[in-house]
Amino acid sequence: MSLKQELSIIIPIDLSRRGKDILNRIILIIELAKTTNYNIIFGHNDRNTDLDKEFKNIINKNENVYLSSFKDININLSKLRNEAFKLVSTEYLLLLDIDIYLDTDTINKMLQRVKENKTFDMLPCVYLGEKATKRYISKKSNSNQLLERYFKDINYYEDIMHIAIPSSIILLKSEDYNKLKGFDENFIGHGYEDFDFMIRLSLLYNRIQTNADLLSDKTYKSPMNSIGFRSELGKLTISNIIEKNYMFHLFHKKENQEDYYLKREINKKVFEKKLKEIISGKERTKTLLEAFQDECIKSDNNIKNYEALICETKNTPTGYKLFKRRLNKRIREIVKKFK
Repeated sequence: MSLKQELSIIIPIDLSRRGKDILNRIILIIELAKTTNYNIIFGHNDRNTDLDKEFKNIINKNENVYLSSFKDININLSKLRNEAFKLVSTEYLLLLDIDIYLDTDTINKMLQRVKENKTFDMLPCVYLGEKATKRYISKKSNSNQLLERYFKDINYYEDIMHIAIPSSIILLKSEDYNKLKGFDENFIGHGYEDFDFMIRLSLLYNRIQTNADLLSDKTYKSPMNSIGFRSELGKLTISNIIEKNYMFHLFHKKENQEDYYLKREINKKVFEKKLKEIISGKERTKTLLEAFQDECIKSDNNIKNYEALICETKNTPTGYKLFKRRLNKRIREIVKKFK
């Protein structure tokens, strides 16, 4: 098989959970990719179910769509990606999850940036709500409209659930994936395999600092208030944040008690152990927010234009006021119903 295109996109697929929903997402991605010269390569955990058979039939009917199948009792996203990579022969590689909408214009811009900077590009990811997802897929709303409303009105939360900074949407050189030996397959189930890969890729180009701050694993709903490894990796997306280059995650329901999600705590321990092995200093570095403020000044951008990224959580004073305002509004609506 000859894969002659310039870019391959690898996507992990395991239909043991959300099977029909994921199958619909596969069809959507294949349809969107028809107008491109990308190779779409699925790493597939083939459990030989009816859905798996249907999936393979879909693949066989489409050009520039390829399948690397194997069978594993676990959901191992790292192994799925690594298996898919075995079919990659293009110079460049994009890592996507099945719920990311295939925005070809954004992908082409990413590819151009990697050609220019000779390293890699990482995008922040917008998580859409259920109604916004339906409108976005049906093209009743576009990305510019959704982002404009989000950034213009800091009280507006209906369409965008949150923004992930950083995210695992990464375009890189295929030779770098090879150098890193891909994803670590010791991560099984949900979580941390992407952070581990991002850190190793960043270290390949000395683009992050390995001080003790990296060990912090505290999360915030407000993406710009990140600290620890999320902050350090988030700094790599600052130019894309300023230029408002995002990709969109489509809504899906999830059950946190699934075994897939319960393995996150085990993965966290694996990740922490690996992090401790690379820590080399104790000095404090700038947080993501501090670095972002500096870049806004340097590029003559008003940070108030990005207030929604800073104030969307009660973890900041402004955000707390917003939280109380929304809560009080909801209480008034409920009381009004019962009057």
